[in-house]
Amino acid sequence: MLILYLVLIIDTILIIYLVYREIIRNKRLCEIEELVDGFIKGELKKRLYFDKKDKISMIANSLNILAQVYEDKIYEASLQKQKLICTLISLPDAIVLLNKDYGIELVNPAFEKLFKINKKEILYKKLNEIIRVPEVIDLLEKGNKHRAFGKCECYIDKSEKYVETIVCPLQQQGYNSVEFLDIIVIFRDITNIKRTEQMRRDFVANVSHELKTPITTIKGYTETLLTGALDNKKDAVEFLNIIMSHTQRMERLIKDLIDLSKIESGALVLKKQEILVIDLIKDVLKNFEPSARKKGLYLHYNIENKNIKIKADYLCFHQILTNLIDNAIKFTNKGGVIIEVKNKVNGCNIIVKDTGIGIPEKCISRLGERFFRVDASRSRELGGTGLGLAIVKHLIKAHGWNMKIKSKEGEGTEVKILIKSKSAKF
Repeated sequence: MLILYLVLIIDTILIIYLVYREIIRNKRLCEIEELVDGFIKGELKKRLYFDKKDKISMIANSLNILAQVYEDKIYEASLQKQKLICTLISLPDAIVLLNKDYGIELVNPAFEKLFKINKKEILYKKLNEIIRVPEVIDLLEKGNKHRAFGKCECYIDKSEKYVETIVCPLQQQGYNSVEFLDIIVIFRDITNIKRTEQMRRDFVANVSHELKTPITTIKGYTETLLTGALDNKKDAVEFLNIIMSHTQRMERLIKDLIDLSKIESGALVLKKQEILVIDLIKDVLKNFEPSARKKGLYLHYNIENKNIKIKADYLCFHQILTNLIDNAIKFTNKGGVIIEVKNKVNGCNIIVKDTGIGIPEKCISRLGERFFRVDASRSRELGGTGLGLAIVKHLIKAHGWNMKIKSKEGEGTEVKILIKSKSAKF
């Protein structure tokens, strides 16, 4: 009987143990199931740690390792994505990502700026509906059809810029063939390059023209002298004076070209010193008294503070005033030229005013361009090279000053040099 009770107790304990083990096992399986559900939803932070070293614990440990690996991969992918976004944002080129149907999927800020449009207004719309530029549309169709890289140049009316457009279909290697994905289109602003090319062409054309006239004249009169005109002393002297005049004209042009090249290349080194403004103005005006007197013009100056000094390169500042007064006298037939110096809280202003023929309003923004002339024929007749104001503009900029020009046709022109307080001393 005792043995029977003992057997019953042992059986009961065994059943209780087996039931408890199954309950614990099912509980751990439920936790594993919850963990996997979390993984599916993207929740990778949770981990399971079981004391027993059985198969279920091994599975839980493997899931922990898998979760850590995926978490690291997602973090790395997030970093790469952030780097890509930062790169797209910081790139100066306008970039747009298209799907196979030309639908816009992504644009960077440079694209919004170039085409003056908000990305919220264009996402998932077709690019050829947004940018109606025939060259771009044709390039897209060719790139998509032939699955090949291509580029072209075009003008964007909306932003008034020249751009180089590059179409690049994206592709990846599949199991048996190359699979084409999206299309990247890059718009590179080449407006400044185009302008530089145009300036270079204009420069060559202008220099050729400026040199051709005096060279032709010199050649003509030299041939005349060599074929017998030397025997007539009066004609010979006149011809030689003409040759000298045109030689001096070429010399002035070459000197101005050298000066401008030196300034623009940064080779000019300013030797700044304190200059008493009134002394410099008197010195410059003295050189123009004969030419002003010949035309019946007055040359005056008006300085509020005769003790005012500025820190500048003496030769450069002398050249600035010389070029401005030379222009003023050339294009003034009655009245005259006056230089004013006015004190300002943040420095001083030096103003050169004339009562000349004035400048059309549409031309004022172009003053300071190399070889630009309001009246080309009149300027050449008066001996101008078309570089004087360009030199003035660059010299003023080299000193850290600013220049403003006001003019009205038939009433005269005013050029104002704004000198900052660091350069002026009272």
